[in-house]
Amino acid sequence: MSRYRNIHCLIWNDDKFPFASDNCQLVWFHLFTTPMTNPIGIYKAPIEGLAAEKRWKLEKYKKAFNEGLNKGFWKYDEKFHVILFPNYFTHNKPANPNVLKSWVKHYDEIPNCILKNESMQSLKAFAKGWGNPFESITESMGVTFAKQEQEQEQEQEHGKPENGYKEKAKEILSALNLKSGKNFKETKNNLKHIIARLSDNFTVSDCMKVLDTKIKDEYFIEKPKYYNPETLFRPSNFEKYLNENAKSEPETIRVECPNDSV
Repeated sequence: MSRYRNIHCLIWNDDKFPFASDNCQLVWFHLFTTPMTNPIGIYKAPIEGLAAEKRWKLEKYKKAFNEGLNKGFWKYDEKFHVILFPNYFTHNKPANPNVLKSWVKHYDEIPNCILKNESMQSLKAFAKGWGNPFESITESMGVTFAKQEQEQEQEQEHGKPENGYKEKAKEILSALNLKSGKNFKETKNNLKHIIARLSDNFTVSDCMKVLDTKIKDEYFIEKPKYYNPETLFRPSNFEKYLNENAKSEPETIRVECPNDSV
């Protein structure tokens, strides 16, 4: 398996990357080339370990990391320590179906979480465009994750809805903290607003969309104190925010990686 990554020179023509801070750019290169990476653009790595590998103080690394997170360069699941490059497969196609088979095995090393599911669904979508030999390999992907989701839903239907929603609410609150650089605690008061929207049949994806949309909203940029669970998930605000479209943005970073061989 190859242990190197190619980066497209047009990265410097991007509308966001050249204008990120020097530290943020360094963290991007570090996240993309650390030995902890793999060929599928999603891997497990705690920020503490990454900072230690870079020989930076944790506070310095987190500041640059959160800048890239808010710009959409990568996504991060704080609970499971999973990093995802969201547009990875746009520029990284396996050379042949056998290579894809070797790639798929890497998902066994990723904890079952929202980002893992997002990555698998993205790969499935791209595999359809790559042709039947590729698509057939990805058909069985996500079965285990889907079963766990179904079991959670069944548990909720049998009288434990709040417990089922609470873990998802914690993930959403964690994402809110990472995007905003804040530190809202997992208190009953903070979680209840999120749980209420989940119990109204809104999905985790709906909640993440609101977080992504409003972190770029001029109102919340000027008044960041209102980027909080109570305001974002208030019944009178949430559905309105959900149906707003975030400003369309070109591809964040265009990269090409070598195809791993088997």
